[in-house]
Amino acid sequence: MEAATLTFNDLLELTESLLRDSPGAREVLQRRYQRLFVDEFQDTDPLQAAVLLYLTANDHAEPDWRRLVPATGRLFLVGDEKQAIYRFRRADLEVYRLVRDQVSSSGGEVVELTTSFRSLPGLVGWLNDAFEPQFESHDSRYQAAYRRLVAELPEKREAGVYQLRGRAGEGSRQEQAREEADRIAVFIAAALRGGTDLNGADSVLGETASPGDFMILTRTRRYLSEYSRALEERGIPYDVTGAGSLRSSGELRALVDALEAVLLPDDPVALIACLRGPLCGLGDDDLYRLRKAGWRFRLTEDAPEGLGAPLEEHLGVALQGLRQLRCDLDRRPAAAALERFVEGAGLAAVAAGRPAGSSRVGNLLRVLSMVREWQGRHGFDWARIASCLRDLLEEDELRVEEMTLETGRPDVVRVMNLHQAKGLEAKVVFLADPADRSAARQTVDTHVSRLGKSPYLSMAVTMSGRYRPVVLAEPEGWEQDQAEEERFAAAEDLRLVYVAATRARDVLVVSLPAHRSGGPWSPLDQQLSGARELPVPAADTPLPPRSSPSAADFAELRRERELSLAAAAEPSYCQVVVTEEEELAAGETDPETRGRGRSYGTAVHRLLESLATRRLEGLDEAALRAYVRGLLVAEGLDPEALEEAAMTAIDRFRESELWGELRAAGDDVHAEVPFGEVRGEGVRRGVIDLVYRVGEGAWKVVDYKTHRGEGDSAMESLAACYADQMAAYCEHWERASGERVTERGLWLASSDGADRYISL
Repeated sequence: MEAATLTFNDLLELTESLLRDSPGAREVLQRRYQRLFVDEFQDTDPLQAAVLLYLTANDHAEPDWRRLVPATGRLFLVGDEKQAIYRFRRADLEVYRLVRDQVSSSGGEVVELTTSFRSLPGLVGWLNDAFEPQFESHDSRYQAAYRRLVAELPEKREAGVYQLRGRAGEGSRQEQAREEADRIAVFIAAALRGGTDLNGADSVLGETASPGDFMILTRTRRYLSEYSRALEERGIPYDVTGAGSLRSSGELRALVDALEAVLLPDDPVALIACLRGPLCGLGDDDLYRLRKAGWRFRLTEDAPEGLGAPLEEHLGVALQGLRQLRCDLDRRPAAAALERFVEGAGLAAVAAGRPAGSSRVGNLLRVLSMVREWQGRHGFDWARIASCLRDLLEEDELRVEEMTLETGRPDVVRVMNLHQAKGLEAKVVFLADPADRSAARQTVDTHVSRLGKSPYLSMAVTMSGRYRPVVLAEPEGWEQDQAEEERFAAAEDLRLVYVAATRARDVLVVSLPAHRSGGPWSPLDQQLSGARELPVPAADTPLPPRSSPSAADFAELRRERELSLAAAAEPSYCQVVVTEEEELAAGETDPETRGRGRSYGTAVHRLLESLATRRLEGLDEAALRAYVRGLLVAEGLDPEALEEAAMTAIDRFRESELWGELRAAGDDVHAEVPFGEVRGEGVRRGVIDLVYRVGEGAWKVVDYKTHRGEGDSAMESLAACYADQMAAYCEHWERASGERVTERGLWLASSDGADRYISL
């Protein structure tokens, strides 16, 4: 954990093991998390499902989560089994249905939601007619049940389903994808100008469309770059997701070559690779001249004289840049040094001017962000960083999502493979790359039975073949296991198409190959027979470039930036914490604050919070002391010096009348309740330490203080000091609860054995 080497799956396995083997952990966490709400439940895997059942079932001793039943009202699930498309991540219908049945057996209710608030009526009806018979034709053990959707939204003119059929003689799949990408980009560019049949005041795209109205989906990621290229050529902003790793990034390769050249200054191979790359741009003839002149290609040696211009000048600039990078790496954080190098070398500017420039620069920014994380979070030195960047180039399994300059912007065309599209939507969705037949060539080589009496893995041993894997060995019963997995896969393939098609709000465009049948969208072929052809304009006019001054006034730009920064530095509102003035006044005279300080006060607050919310119930004295020591250490305090004081605070709190009232309040106990309210031009914030019910429609508010408060006069002084703070707490709670606060007071945890409650 401290080394930050645990994966997400490691954390799941450790959590599941803890809850399975520790009834005490279940009990403590159930008191803290009394109700669980889970969205997209169809994407839940067995480990996650186990955690949910361990946290919601009354039986704390049963280790098998499949036998547990959630307590009434503790588990709320939202999911759609028609959108279960992550079997490869262990999430499938079997887990979904098992937990659903467990909820039902506990008295829970299954409510079917069939109203669509996303898609228009014509599109919803078409989807129902396309998918209902196909879902129902599958064996229900492997396929979701289909319930027809009902549209809530009114219809719009020109909305519905269109087809985009490929043209004859298109050639390879890549050539077909390139031609289709151009046609899609032409349509989008025309729609942005208001030049399609779908534009108009009362039409689906309005007078002019916005880039954010469009989404392009493919089944696989292989040719996503074709669609991003077509959009960029026409000046259409886009964001590509799921395009794969950074292995093809020329900018990353140039950066790695530069790092290795300065890391290994006496290695001629590293320096030559950098000199031949885009950062320096020397050709083989130049390198030959340098070798003939006797240079040994070492960064520590000066270049030979008499080379003549422009080689001498070109090489001098390159070596100066690399030596400056080495100097910066020795004197600055690695991330800062690399950012300075990228800026000085103009790497980002050059990348922006090349084809797919937005993706190139976005990927470069992604790499620099990763370097900052490796350095700041993991403490990597620059040699380790260079090694990690080299791995990104050479290790295919190290996939890092690409990005563009528009990543994160809402008003862009989104381009992605369909596994990335879950939960997203767009006014117009293109189901693209119809020549992709990779799914038909995939073979099953693994079957996992997760929920049987004895879960097992069945796996064939294969090697790569020309068209499909060749089986070298297989386990007993493999034919049955393979057939079972193929049925699961066929059902999920249909659900993948359903998920893709239901991303559309108003218009769905399905691309079809020119002649051959099949492809990723083939389940829609029959229903598409009557669909209209998408009216793609013949003319292809790029969008006008964004306006920019012919000659930039840098002094004016600098002045505007400084004014903007100054304005941003001015607070737009004043934030006041209700405890600030009171704590300051009390701290000036209180010996407790002067003696142990705020860190001890924070530790006591956390301790009393845990007591009030019953998190410490069931702990014996040894475990309780261990918990106390942990709190003190977390606040930077000496547990040897303060452990007994903290234990005394626990004893006094449990002996007080407050403790009995808390026990009587049951579940109506709330600790550390934050609030905020607008007061004039400021925002007043605070945190209520403790509030609990003391009768029908009545509440009590208590604030913890670590003041000694010696003598009656000190008590009166403290009461006066915190009166306004407590009044603000009570006022907020009455507004939030709709009921009255009938009692308020301070609990003084003085740690000298004289802890007490002061009623205000």
